[in-house]
Amino acid sequence: MNSYELIYDFKENKHYNNELYNIIKKSSKSYFEDWMLKGHWDENYYPMALINEKNDIVAAVCVIRLNLSINEVKCNAIQVGRIFIKDSYEHDQVDKKLLDLVVEKYSNVSDLIYSFSDSETDALFMNSEFQKVQEFIYYIPWNSSLDTEKTAIKKLDTDSIKDIEFIQDHIKHATKTPSMIATNGDSSVKLYNILKFYRRNVYYISEIDAVVVFTINQAKKRFTLVAIYSSNKIDIMDILKILVPDGIERVEFMFIPNLNCGVNIRKLSFIETPEGNVPSYLYMKEITTALEGKKIFFPVLGRGK
Repeated sequence: MNSYELIYDFKENKHYNNELYNIIKKSSKSYFEDWMLKGHWDENYYPMALINEKNDIVAAVCVIRLNLSINEVKCNAIQVGRIFIKDSYEHDQVDKKLLDLVVEKYSNVSDLIYSFSDSETDALFMNSEFQKVQEFIYYIPWNSSLDTEKTAIKKLDTDSIKDIEFIQDHIKHATKTPSMIATNGDSSVKLYNILKFYRRNVYYISEIDAVVVFTINQAKKRFTLVAIYSSNKIDIMDILKILVPDGIERVEFMFIPNLNCGVNIRKLSFIETPEGNVPSYLYMKEITTALEGKKIFFPVLGRGK
């Protein structure tokens, strides 16, 4: 019978890094983990893996240790990334063994462990200690007769290293959030998702020192506010008066907006991005939080899958 050992935080180990990279690069897609391995390690990203008696990695996963704010109450959370399996071990349930060990390691020090999947019936999570949670999109009807604000908006160039560093700096130092559920300590995840899905949709409003990500669908008369990053206090309605063009009838949010006006919701079936529709299913293991059964939505840019 095969015996395995859990190893973790091996960022400085050349052998394990090469092993991990070799498993990831055999995948058919470009993943966040691949991007991180190419020199984007950060302090909150931790690789974990199972090794066999030959010191070879048979399954690996990244976890992101982050701070989670739920209605302004701070807690510690772990986001579990995609699990990668060595080809010859695909039928040995090493993915479940690894996930169980990750949960065991972090259950005593975290308030919530969660992950996103592209499968509605992900057998790995459904056979573990996680619960599948329905998410909801929040939106409001838009009144085009509202007074608009004339403020300079600069489109940022995500092909420019200078602008990329500018965006990430604003993500890292965003201290005020307009979202009822927010994360920090995951700036690399957010930057990765911007570059992958929204690289032509990032703007800067100098008057309020805010980086904003949004899309406009004129055919559907819909404006989607994806994210706001600023160290200043932001009023969502004020920023919408700056950004929303004529002809829009509906504003959707890729986070839970902190608004006093009536907000509508609908069930999340997939996430629409400029690069196409992305399925995303949330699985959670709650330890001290109480989110199950509530109409929640985790910010889109913070998803590590």
